[in-house]
Amino acid sequence: RIRFRGYPTLLAIPMLAVSLAAPAAILPPPQQISAHVYAWIGPYSPPNKQNQGYRMNMAFVVGDKAVAVIDTGYSEAMAKEMLQHIATVTQLPVKYAINSNSQPHRSLGNAVFRAHGATVIAHAKEAQRLADQGGNFARGVEQALGLAAGSVKPPAAPTKIIAADTDIDLGSVVLKVKPFKT
Repeated sequence: RIRFRGYPTLLAIPMLAVSLAAPAAILPPPQQISAHVYAWIGPYSPPNKQNQGYRMNMAFVVGDKAVAVIDTGYSEAMAKEMLQHIATVTQLPVKYAINSNSQPHRSLGNAVFRAHGATVIAHAKEAQRLADQGGNFARGVEQALGLAAGSVKPPAAPTKIIAADTDIDLGSVVLKVKPFKT
């Protein structure tokens, strides 16, 4: 008879299985809004441990050749989930990730999309704010979600800066990105 810390082996195995369970999902499945557009419609509550920062709307647009994501999420974990959800809709590459502004819930997933090969697009003013305030954004996320200091990285810089209307061709769908004064 084998014992594990005083308990029969059969009791130790279920305890191990519980400790290896996957973390709770952050995002629900995206909703199809139109033939080419899918979105996560946020609950609009403050970021906290329970919602893991999911509190906003994010979307992706599917063309015949590529996908563009609008806003990269509140964390790298959220961005990874976004990519998993997108893969259930299409096998096309995510070539673009657009930061609609520099708020943390719009940009803290930038590094994940860059590592995935996407061009991260932002207006020059927003890119500068990310550079100037990114550390503060990361610390704010740590506080809101109860994470250890230094555990959240500042948002990765955009790889394409725009200052004028810009077309993004996804194949059969062209996004028109228009910067507005804020």
